[in-house]
Amino acid sequence: MKNYFKILDKLIHFDTTSSNSNIEAIDYIESLFKQKKNYHIIKVYNSTKNKCSLLIKPQGDISKGILFAGHIDTVSVSGQKWSSNPFKLINNNGKLFGRGVVDMKGFLSLVIANMLNESSSRLPFCLSVTHDEETGCEGIYNLSKYIQKKNILMPDKCIVGEPTKTKIVTANKGAAVIDTIVRCKKDLGHSSNYNQKVNWRWSYGFDTSRKHGL
Repeated sequence: MKNYFKILDKLIHFDTTSSNSNIEAIDYIESLFKQKKNYHIIKVYNSTKNKCSLLIKPQGDISKGILFAGHIDTVSVSGQKWSSNPFKLINNNGKLFGRGVVDMKGFLSLVIANMLNESSSRLPFCLSVTHDEETGCEGIYNLSKYIQKKNILMPDKCIVGEPTKTKIVTANKGAAVIDTIVRCKKDLGHSSNYNQKVNWRWSYGFDTSRKHGL
């Protein structure tokens, strides 16, 4: 029987900050499922081949199963005050500490352990493990394109293991980004000269290195 705590302990040891490669962590997860003959493993790399997403699914018809979706990358620990090594799993009075325990290596370790320990199920479990969720979701984008290109049959249900304070939610907030560029003939200036120059303090995200643009 695979123990989720041991799997989580191993995953925490990998520094999968979005700026780093995730190959070691992906290879570890792949090695666990290679021990089971009934799983099909699909790997999709990014353009530089230093990051990879995984899709793991049982053989046969999984259309009525469940896809558990998670990401392996984490935010940086730079500038943060940790009382323990963030890349070592600590159990302190039943509370687990380590970078990515909540978001979302804890979720991944639970799903992995259950999939490895499950002999059969009326609802086949599938798992996707992606990279760069914290910086733009490139991993799931590439994996989705591959699935569509290869016409890979997927389950009709999906659970995303993002932290929601242990409550099940059926939707989440989204985001819309609009880039606006304003070209002008005036020079950049301080707000005291608002009627003579463009007020750079007013413009959010303003590039002061460009003389005639916002």
